Amino acid sequence: MSASFWIEIEPIGRRVECWEGESLFTCARRLGLELNSVCGGQGTCHSCRVQVLNGTVSEPTGSELETFTLQELQEGWRLACQTYPRSNCRLYLPPESLSAAQRIQLEGMAIAIQPEPPVKAHHLRLKAPSLPAPQADADHLLQELNSQHGLHCKQIDITVLRLLPEQLRAWNWECQAIVRGSEVIALAPLKGRQLGLAVDLGTTKIAGYLVDLNSGETLAARVVMNPQISYGEDVVSRINAAAQSAEASREQQRLVVEALNELGRDLCAEVDAWLGEVLEMVAVGNTAMHHLFLGLPAKQLALSPFVPAVSQALDIKARDLGLETAPGAYVHLLPNIAGFIGSDHVAMLLATGAWQAEGPVLALLSGERPATCATSSAVGSRPYCWTSP
Repeated sequence: MSASFWIEIEPIGRRVECWEGESLFTCARRLGLELNSVCGGQGTCHSCRVQVLNGTVSEPTGSELETFTLQELQEGWRLACQTYPRSNCRLYLPPESLSAAQRIQLEGMAIAIQPEPPVKAHHLRLKAPSLPAPQADADHLLQELNSQHGLHCKQIDITVLRLLPEQLRAWNWECQAIVRGSEVIALAPLKGRQLGLAVDLGTTKIAGYLVDLNSGETLAARVVMNPQISYGEDVVSRINAAAQSAEASREQQRLVVEALNELGRDLCAEVDAWLGEVLEMVAVGNTAMHHLFLGLPAKQLALSPFVPAVSQALDIKARDLGLETAPGAYVHLLPNIAGFIGSDHVAMLLATGAWQAEGPVLALLSGERPATCATSSAVGSRPYCWTSP
């Protein structure tokens, strides 16, 4: 029986099984990816270029030696029609090698809104303490913040508190106090930005959007593969892995957090920002992705009657999950509807206003499976349809 290997293709976020003796070109075509190939896979048009990021493949052919420089070959550049995998591989497929643009789930119709973020920056000017007035820094800040802005802040995040004395003095007692509810979650210099990060935790891909919380403008967007794919392409495989091993559950949580941190750094770099300016995050995904991200028990999701551990909306300190943001920033997770209907559907309903429409509504959530219809009290007990991502 012939050996087979798994080929992961970025940034498309797809995975295909490739049999021994099949070229990367043939495997990609079987997946539905149409690579440029004027020569019909003979290696003469040199248009089906791919980069082997890791894994073992066949030695370069004469055609490839003519096409690429020694440095390019060392970097993994190959012709898909001339290259045969010898192990599991991860590829980068550049846009110019595709005969048609492949969607990566970032496109959409922007709707202008006036944002109402749960965090707000307040300009604050304090007097330096003195012997006649040796008030504690934290008490002084809260008192002046409430007095100058008519607020009722009662506490300062512990990480902010640890930084507060040094920051106030470095900024000459003038700063922005970032408030969420009754809590100061960060201090920022006067010219600091207020950024938000929205992420869609897909089974295959993770999409991130960096947003200006004042204007609502999306400053940068990017998609990466969900590294949990090493535990299975489908959510049931990942649930089973987490149920069988506490270590596997922790590792899946760690993998997605590392991916989010890297995604956030890349998005911030595009606009000359840094993760410390991210004051609020929102994350959505199917119920399994939600539970694995939070490290919640997920075994019951795969067993009848498919009950989630929690369905209500959650606000969790980002640092408690290992995320890099402003010191006291929170992650807001939208509510789940059921075991296999997650917060991504809730986000879709809220964003599109589909729950207000009359009659049945069809909504496609970037899925590859047939649409399913159901009714839910979350949308007024009317039929609505979805496809799972």
